[in-house]
Amino acid sequence: EIAKFYKKAKDIQEGVYVIDIDTNGPGYRAGIRIDDIITKIENIDVTNMLDLRKAIYSYRVGDSIRVEVLRNNRSHILDVELAKKPTI
Repeated sequence: EIAKFYKKAKDIQEGVYVIDIDTNGPGYRAGIRIDDIITKIENIDVTNMLDLRKAIYSYRVGDSIRVEVLRNNRSHILDVELAKKPTI
């Protein structure tokens, strides 16, 4: 799991807003931070949670995916290596 997400419709037009992230997870290690807005996975537009899930679940654990995020009105491209969700 990259992070927990929530779309804040009043603040952004398209994308998925990051409100929480596991600091031990692959997304955080790759540079995804709270308040980032995920806009693309491998050049595929992400406009909502369904888009994000479809994009991520089309890859396997161990795959590296390019994630585009908007942070402070600047676009950043991050390489995220997918990992298994830890069991509690």
